[in-house]
Amino acid sequence: MNYTELHTAIKEWIDDITISDTTIDTFISLTEAKMNRTLRVMDMVVKHSFTPVDGGEYYDLPADFLGARQISIGGYDLDYLTPEQFDGVLYNYVTNGRPRYYTIIGNQLRFKPTTTVDSNIEMWYYQAIPGIVTNNTNWIGDKWPDAYLYGGLAEANIYVYDDAKAQQYGLQFANVVSTIDQADKKDRWSGSAMVARIVL
Repeated sequence: MNYTELHTAIKEWIDDITISDTTIDTFISLTEAKMNRTLRVMDMVVKHSFTPVDGGEYYDLPADFLGARQISIGGYDLDYLTPEQFDGVLYNYVTNGRPRYYTIIGNQLRFKPTTTVDSNIEMWYYQAIPGIVTNNTNWIGDKWPDAYLYGGLAEANIYVYDDAKAQQYGLQFANVVSTIDQADKKDRWSGSAMVARIVL
């Protein structure tokens, strides 16, 4: 389902001529915001490469960043520390050499030790769902169009003060989001189970 199809479906299902096209777009955006707060699935994972600098300690995160999955420098995975733990490392760890730790402060990554121009910094992260209003299509619309439809209808019925329908569509939306999460877990762990091998 692309943006035009979604917009038309919400408009037809709500059947209220007083609701403007701009307001329907807001329903869609609110639905995306809810999914971005809830979902952390493999369809959201993308890779970002940073341009390294000598003595680099802070790097800006992508605007669509929701959470880090893996960060590596030169093929070595870094360990995450909370900002509080990270500050303790400053006083107890050498300040040069290959970065081993990172933390997130606001909209920035912070590394310790600092990077060099030769550092190959790669981050796999959870990307916010690309807005279907501006992009016309995205993976949710392609694979889970009912999430958009039920979510948009829930917002629409909240808007027109129909509590019963808002609750009905809200539950259907929540069920689809839960199914997305469950399907992702199933895909991650599909295949033959690991079996211990006995060597004689």
